Amino acid sequence: MIHLAHSMLVEKALPEGIPHTLVDHIWGTSADVILTGHFHSGFGIKEREGKFICNPGAIARINNHWTEIERMPKVIVGTVRKEGIELKEIELQAAKGSDVLDRAYVEKASHQEEKLHAFVQQVKEQSNFQTLQMNEIISEIAAMSNVEDKVRQEALRRMTIIEERWEADEAE
Repeated sequence: MIHLAHSMLVEKALPEGIPHTLVDHIWGTSADVILTGHFHSGFGIKEREGKFICNPGAIARINNHWTEIERMPKVIVGTVRKEGIELKEIELQAAKGSDVLDRAYVEKASHQEEKLHAFVQQVKEQSNFQTLQMNEIISEIAAMSNVEDKVRQEALRRMTIIEERWEADEAE
C-alpha cells in the first residue's frame, strides 16, 4: 500500500503555530510506503521494519537562500516486487545552485539595513533628544560619515515617524 500526501511531515518539531506531523508519530500506519512533499527541504528515505517514509525535497529550488543554493534536487525511484520494496534517492542532473541563483540583491539589502542600523545607533549615541532637532543631527552625521543619500533619507523618514509618535504620546 503506497500513500501520497502533501503534508508538513517533518523529522523535528517546528515552532508552535506551524501545523506539522512528526515522522516518528506515523510509523504505525498501514501503508508500506508514504511519499510526502510539503516540506521542501526534504528528509530522504526513512525505513523501519520494512515500511518507508520518504520526502526527497522540492524538485525546483524555491528561493535564493544559501541552503537552497547548496541543495541538489532529488527524486525517489522505487521498485515493488514479491520479495519486497526497494527505494533509492537519485540526485537530478540539475545545474548547481550557484550557477542559477544570485544572492547579490539579498546581500546588498542586508548590507544597507546594517548600515542604516549602525547610522541610527550613532545618532542615538551622539545626540541629546531633548534639545536638538533630529533632522539636523541626522544630516550632520550623514555628512561627516559620508553616508549615501538614500540611507540618510530613510533615516529621516524613520525619525519623522518616531517623532510623530513622541508628539502623540506627549499630547495624551
